[in-house]
Amino acid sequence: MNNLKKVFMALILVVSAVVIFASADVSASESDAEGPYVLFDKGNGDTYWSTQTGDTIGDSFSTAAQSLGLSLNIEGSDISVDGVSEIAVGTQTVKWRIYQWDSGWIDVTATVDMNSPITSSIALGLYPEGTVPTENPDYMESWTQVRGNSSMDKIMVADLDSETAMNTVFAWSRGDNDYITGTVLVAHGNVYAFFNGGYMNTQSTPALFCYDRFTGETKWIMEVPAGVGYETMTGCIVGDYYYLPTSYGYIYKVPLENPGEQSFYVQMSSRLLTDSSKNPAVTSVKYKLESDSTFIDAPKEIVEPIAFDVPVEIGKTYDIQITDGSRTYHGKMSVNSADPLGVKVVGNESADKSLIADYSARVTYTYADVSKTYVSKTKSPDLEGRNIYNTGPASITYYGGSLFFGTSAGYVYALDLDLNTLWRTDVRSQNYFDGVMISHDRVFVGTYSGMLYALDVSTGSIKGSVPAGFFESRTYGDGGRVCTPVMIDDILFFSTSDGLGMNSTQGGIAAYSFEDDTFTELLTVTQYGQGSTFMSVVKNDDFKGVYFTTDYGLMRLSTEMELEKLNESLDGIRASPTLVNGTDLLMQDYAYAKNNRGGTMYRVNLDGKILSEYQRPPEVDQWTMSPLIAIGDYIYTGTDNGFIIVQGKMPAVSSGDSDGEINPIWIALIIIVVLIVVILIISYFLAKKQQMSLGKYLE
Repeated sequence: MNNLKKVFMALILVVSAVVIFASADVSASESDAEGPYVLFDKGNGDTYWSTQTGDTIGDSFSTAAQSLGLSLNIEGSDISVDGVSEIAVGTQTVKWRIYQWDSGWIDVTATVDMNSPITSSIALGLYPEGTVPTENPDYMESWTQVRGNSSMDKIMVADLDSETAMNTVFAWSRGDNDYITGTVLVAHGNVYAFFNGGYMNTQSTPALFCYDRFTGETKWIMEVPAGVGYETMTGCIVGDYYYLPTSYGYIYKVPLENPGEQSFYVQMSSRLLTDSSKNPAVTSVKYKLESDSTFIDAPKEIVEPIAFDVPVEIGKTYDIQITDGSRTYHGKMSVNSADPLGVKVVGNESADKSLIADYSARVTYTYADVSKTYVSKTKSPDLEGRNIYNTGPASITYYGGSLFFGTSAGYVYALDLDLNTLWRTDVRSQNYFDGVMISHDRVFVGTYSGMLYALDVSTGSIKGSVPAGFFESRTYGDGGRVCTPVMIDDILFFSTSDGLGMNSTQGGIAAYSFEDDTFTELLTVTQYGQGSTFMSVVKNDDFKGVYFTTDYGLMRLSTEMELEKLNESLDGIRASPTLVNGTDLLMQDYAYAKNNRGGTMYRVNLDGKILSEYQRPPEVDQWTMSPLIAIGDYIYTGTDNGFIIVQGKMPAVSSGDSDGEINPIWIALIIIVVLIVVILIISYFLAKKQQMSLGKYLE
């Protein structure tokens, strides 16, 4: 019996070790440590947290940097991280600032004693004065721009193997023809989704929704004027603000927690009266309530064309006067509702109606704590290539305290965080929604003339350019689109298309080296059709290069220019895949579920094998161009019919559908069976040596 006990005690120890090993799966985003914490925020979307601290603030920064593999140098007030001490853009220069946590980040750059004890969480951030890091000890994870950082290669950190089976936390539709086509962003305890509104003036207005990221509860809504119908661009989050670009031409600076008190105005265009050359002619708009005796001048707004903003209240009627200096229109404006076409403008007399015909309009929302700027939509006089849409500013990339973006007018901008222009460069070609990529002090922007440009980040001057995406079209003329590049070492990778938006039928992928501001073509391939707008950078022991989807499925291209087709079944993807934990790709079908195909979210390993799938909730399932954003064990996305939050681990696909990983519990059971067989064999020979039966020996 003693022999049996010894054998089984050993077996129990081995089995316990195997089971513990097999079930040990802790997300890299989880932390069991209590603070204080140390944060390094590079001011470009890249953030690094550490629990490794020293006795003093200075020691804590040094210890944390070492634990994170960052190079930190502090000499008095001069601070550098990974060789960067400051970033200059236009007239603005930002340096590292020091923050201390006290129910919020407090900028202590001017007063901190680096030799004082560390008593709370601390941070270094590369921001202008007045801006604080977005992440904090309460919410240490975020996704703050279209691809996470300014170099477009951030890796999401998430718990894809949660003990909870995936379930739908929230799925909500704003109505037909109201869609999310950009990337949803995450900060603090919130997730932000920009609904496009409808195609027509009679449909809903575009609106930024702020949801509780854990429950889906709507915290606030900010509506903005309707532009061209598709709000395909993505904003960014810097500090405590969301910067929202719109196809109307505005960029808004919105407080993350609340845009403030809502009010209304009616925007009256200077085109209401025109001169003999059909140019806008209105020089003044006056208004008053019917009960008042004195007219008030409506504020003039510098948009295109110039407009006049009349503050209004719902349910009120106003007398209005519109003049061009020689002609004056008299009428009434009834603000019946905030619904589409809820405003009626009617002339008092037939002479007034002949000047301006009666018409319907809608109110425009304004918010007490929101500021905005208007980005010109007047196109460059030298515009080249595709010239189809007029969508205003494209997706915004933030870097070094500045906002960078292209426009449909053919210009690239850098703004400060108060929306003042730092520089503007005419690249003579359009950019609709792609973001610019920033690396090595250069702003890389692809355009719809098939050009790829490199601009100086400080001045905006053009340092290099190359024609990289050219496709013929009998209908629209020759041209093409170069999508947002990524950079590995000195190689730029990007996809191309014919630049015809939803009507695109041609495309390809390309790689160029970039040295001394000179582009050199390494590879151009067009036989696989259109590729992802954004590519995912992967660097590990087995591979260095990019992953992307094409019309022929999931593919990858290495820095050695080796092109591989990984999974042909993933050929219906329009939203760019996102890389999670450096090991998995998340992506979803463009098409909605129909005839047992479409409407599926996927988890795919780097060999291209589908590991898990989850069907989008039917109440919001539609065409989908928004990527999957994973934070913790939650995934966020939008469709052409609404917004989705899911939580937990995606169901694994059957072995017949995928060559995914074997469940570690099965591995443990196999090991147990093998151990039992080995123990029995050893016992058999030991029993034989002692001239005993196996049963007698085990007793």
